[in-house]
Amino acid sequence: MPPVTRVLMNPPFGLKTDKEYRFVNHALEQMEDHGLLFCILPYSVMVKPGEYRDWRRNLLAANSLLAVVTFPIDIFYPVSAPPVGIFIRRGTPHTSAQNTLWIRAETDGHLKSKGKRLRSSRTTNDLSDCEPILKAFLNDPVRCVENVPKYLKACPIDFEDKLFELVPEVYLDQEDLSDEDILSGVDSTLRECAAFLIRNRISSTWD
Repeated sequence: MPPVTRVLMNPPFGLKTDKEYRFVNHALEQMEDHGLLFCILPYSVMVKPGEYRDWRRNLLAANSLLAVVTFPIDIFYPVSAPPVGIFIRRGTPHTSAQNTLWIRAETDGHLKSKGKRLRSSRTTNDLSDCEPILKAFLNDPVRCVENVPKYLKACPIDFEDKLFELVPEVYLDQEDLSDEDILSGVDSTLRECAAFLIRNRISSTWD
């Protein structure tokens, strides 16, 4: 039997008899060192505490997490579990200095219409846009990657993080807010508070 150097997998979500990460462990056990594994997992597997956090730490003790991609939440519609894609290099322990590529893809060029997801020109395709960057990084994980707030970043994993959540939303930078954005947010918050007070007939006495 030829050596296994590449694995693409999408384990079943939400099995009561087996955790999704056990499929990842089984695949890695069949692979040669330096092989590349891509797996689609429920988002929760990469953020849950307890045994899931222990699994993530054990995973990086023996393998490298090259990239994590948050997929559009409706990509497997009508399944509601938000998915992530992980890229793992087998047999190379992940060091605290090496970068992981974090991508948050909110769109894939499809919109929901009449209970179906259809390709539409009215939306963008983050997955397609990030594909060349992802491929280049997987081939050369030390290459420089442009930091795009809320979308794309290459940076090391925080091994001191007690939660040890391995998802892009933890590592991506946020956009700087302009004065106009801040004032708009304050105005919106005040309007919501006023509406809440009126709906609930709450009065205040000011000294």
